[in-house]
Amino acid sequence: MAISPSIEARATSVDWSKLLQSRLLWCIGIIAFLAIRELSQNFGNLLTSLGDTDDATRLYQVRHLMATGAWFDMTLPRLGGDTPLISHWSRLIDLPLLVLLKFFGLFLAPETAEVATRVIWPLLVLLVFLRVLVRAADTQGGPIAAAFVLFLGVTCMAGLFQFRIGRIDHHNGMIMGSIGGLLLLLNARRKPSDGYLAGVLIGIGLGIGYEPLAFLLPALGLMALIAVGNLDWLAGVRNMAVALLATFSIIFLATIAPSVWFSARCDALSLNMIALTAGGAIGLAIVDAHGRGWSLVQRVAVLAASGAAGLLAYGALDPRCLAGPFGQIDPRINAVWLDHVVETKSVFTFFAANPAAVASYMASVALGIYAAFQRWRRLRTPETLLLLGLMLLVTPTGLWMVKLMPYTSWIAVFCTALSIGDLGATTNLTALSRQLVAALLANQWTFAIMAAPVLGAVGIPNATLDSGMGLGDASCMTTPAIRSLAALPKGLFVGSVDFGSYIVALTPHDALAAPYHRIDKAILDDLAILAATPADAKPMLGKVHADYIVLCLPKLDAKAGATITADTAPPSLEGRLKAGLTIDFLDPIATSGPAELGVWRVRH
Repeated sequence: MAISPSIEARATSVDWSKLLQSRLLWCIGIIAFLAIRELSQNFGNLLTSLGDTDDATRLYQVRHLMATGAWFDMTLPRLGGDTPLISHWSRLIDLPLLVLLKFFGLFLAPETAEVATRVIWPLLVLLVFLRVLVRAADTQGGPIAAAFVLFLGVTCMAGLFQFRIGRIDHHNGMIMGSIGGLLLLLNARRKPSDGYLAGVLIGIGLGIGYEPLAFLLPALGLMALIAVGNLDWLAGVRNMAVALLATFSIIFLATIAPSVWFSARCDALSLNMIALTAGGAIGLAIVDAHGRGWSLVQRVAVLAASGAAGLLAYGALDPRCLAGPFGQIDPRINAVWLDHVVETKSVFTFFAANPAAVASYMASVALGIYAAFQRWRRLRTPETLLLLGLMLLVTPTGLWMVKLMPYTSWIAVFCTALSIGDLGATTNLTALSRQLVAALLANQWTFAIMAAPVLGAVGIPNATLDSGMGLGDASCMTTPAIRSLAALPKGLFVGSVDFGSYIVALTPHDALAAPYHRIDKAILDDLAILAATPADAKPMLGKVHADYIVLCLPKLDAKAGATITADTAPPSLEGRLKAGLTIDFLDPIATSGPAELGVWRVRH
């Protein structure tokens, strides 16, 4: 039977208008744009650097899982010396990375498969995150606001940094879950079912890592109080709490070995956090099921009692965890190492590294606060008040620690996009014209461009705009530099703490230390050796069974004045090695790495 042309046309035609309205298609388009931009500008970095220490260690952790198949065993045997690192990182990131490596490994060489995985993974996480942001913005402000969330997101340097190609550690997953969940929770009053998705996302974010706890704990506590005070929110917030508890429990059962279920950990998902979450969820469930007719005081009392029971259980499992995620580590590590880690410093300390980027970040946050305030003052809805509260709550944490800047940035982007979407027409401009002008002016790229001449006028040198929020890797820690060590006989390296991650990822060698608090004893030993006099350092090197020392050497300055001598050099082992002095029990080793890479063999 012949098919008429009109029927055939209807069967094969595509409704382009509906397709172009697809929010998912919008997000894919943004991801494609970012991927092309990143690959055209930074693809070479994938070949010359593993990124920061966390990216290198994550790659090593996934390789170790692939080699051993030991899902529950989180031991990384080549880090930490005699007491190897037991990683606190979640398998929630390891699993998809392993799947990608296996998939690309079907048709690519192993090293190429790793590069492909390092490209694809952060883009996939960003795709999910953008889709969640668009959904939340669409609900709160309509399709125009949703579109401007994507536009402002493309220019959000501080927010996109953790989603750049090569970022396979865990930060992007925590941002996606925590910020995506909080913003979806704005919909929970009118659409309680969104509370379930919000709880799952927050559970995934915290299941990956506790970094966002600084603002998530007060934010969720605030939401619980709002829910028992304004019953319109109660069902949605209860759904969030129940989904969060269920997600936590599933992740716990799926990733934690039964043998350590009752061993509390302060820095990773364990029974104590499930108990704390259960306290809040049970209280909200009781109030929702039985307390809607109670007085406000009664509802708050029940929630407080349930929450206190959860906190008591949390503390009873290990009281040290009441001090925070680092409660179980040796406190001596704070002064000698942890307090000096860049990502734990305030945003103000980063200003010297990239003043334009910091200035643009501060401007975007200030604009986000202003936008949230003006929107609340104009609309006076519970959602606008809550968003203002979230913006004010997360802002201090973004000033407190560099690693929390992306979280603040994304909420600021959301607030600004909603306000831009609200702009209407004036006598001289259409609504769309005003919105486009506002978006072109109110983004981090524009702020950075405007900041550069201002900073220059007051004598502040500026980094390049595209340097983003990263400090960059020293030349002695690039992939070619570290691989030059692989030709040496296998041994244990002592040296700058950051070297450890790259050494285990790029060579067959072991490393005494790496920048992870769970090997606090190894870090203390490593730093003590480098700070000791050569005479004191010699037996310390023997005690940890060190075979090599590796350091980043200062660049030679042809204009330097007097030559450093044994009398003028620093007394420490590290200082004397960097001064170029000879140590009688160390033999310098020439490598094919850069001149800044100093390596010595320990004589036994």
